Amino acid sequence: MPEQCANSPVQPMRKREGFVARYIWLAYSAFFFVQPVMHHSLREWLIFVPWFAAFLFCYIYPDINKRAGVWCVLGMLALGLGYVPFNEGIAGLFIFVGAFIPFVVVDLAWALASLALLACIVCAEGLLFHMHPWLWGTIAVVATVVGGANLSHAREKRSAARLVRAQEEIEHLATVAERERIARDLHDVLGHTLSMITLKAELAGKLLASDPGRAAMEIADVEQTARRALAEVREAVGGYRAQGLGSELARARQTLASVGVRMEADAAPPGIPAAEETVLALILREAVTNIVRHAAATRCHIQFATAGGQITLRIQDNGAVAAGLREGNGLRGMRERAEALGGSFQWKAAQGMQLQIALPLHAIRTPAVAEAAAEVTA
Repeated sequence: MPEQCANSPVQPMRKREGFVARYIWLAYSAFFFVQPVMHHSLREWLIFVPWFAAFLFCYIYPDINKRAGVWCVLGMLALGLGYVPFNEGIAGLFIFVGAFIPFVVVDLAWALASLALLACIVCAEGLLFHMHPWLWGTIAVVATVVGGANLSHAREKRSAARLVRAQEEIEHLATVAERERIARDLHDVLGHTLSMITLKAELAGKLLASDPGRAAMEIADVEQTARRALAEVREAVGGYRAQGLGSELARARQTLASVGVRMEADAAPPGIPAAEETVLALILREAVTNIVRHAAATRCHIQFATAGGQITLRIQDNGAVAAGLREGNGLRGMRERAEALGGSFQWKAAQGMQLQIALPLHAIRTPAVAEAAAEVTA
């Protein structure tokens, strides 16, 4: 039977099965032809052919325009009421009407009421035109039974359609989230690395006349940094966001040293879960990038603490802070990363910039356990 659910992507096999299920019932319309064939009347055929064409239109059109389902069912009902008195063989049309009702009337109570009303209309017309009780009584009962049987089927189809729409929405949200992830990762990776390349290129330019050897070393370092940036961009797009806190701390120390900032840092706690370690590493990278770009600092302190089932990262510098500083893309990206894992992010501009990131840890593994888990994974 035609389905009044939203269109949904299905496999070709299921599409073919749906087509057969909808149109195989047209075989019962063969009873409509009995009287015109038996009477051999051209006048009757001239009436029947347009009528049957109108019936086919009402049957097929809901597959083209789902919103027209109710009107097509009403159209079939009108075709039956108008033609049954002249051709009792098409009384079976009311069974089609009963079968369609559950698919076009969403509310269960209204669908049951519509089926009951249809049965009353069939009985009333049979009595009005003095048709045999076996005819209109049987049609009324069969139309009601078929319609009642289709109620469950129609509800299942609607549930399946809602599930498909929900899956499509989830896929859309996942796509949007992945785009945002890539945007944040590229911002973190390129912002940090390009700042470092700029600083080293400026230093090489200043040293070119006075110390060509040192300038050549800085240019070689620029080349290596650019190659590493390319690899990091590929990793970010592929989802490998960071190489761990230890590597990030070493990179931060090198970057800050290149601009004359002394870094004091605790060692990263061992056994941090991968998701939390990745977020902390990327937040650390973005914070160092901001210090290099904007802070004009001389000292940076990085501190880790684990207590109460969470890990806290504090980053503080003694650089200058612009008045009226607002949360831009960098700080917003840090907040989004922390909150995505159920953590918190706070920043304060007082005697430099202070950042604090707290992430919940469901299981902090000891070095031995972490090593054993790595061996198992390997």
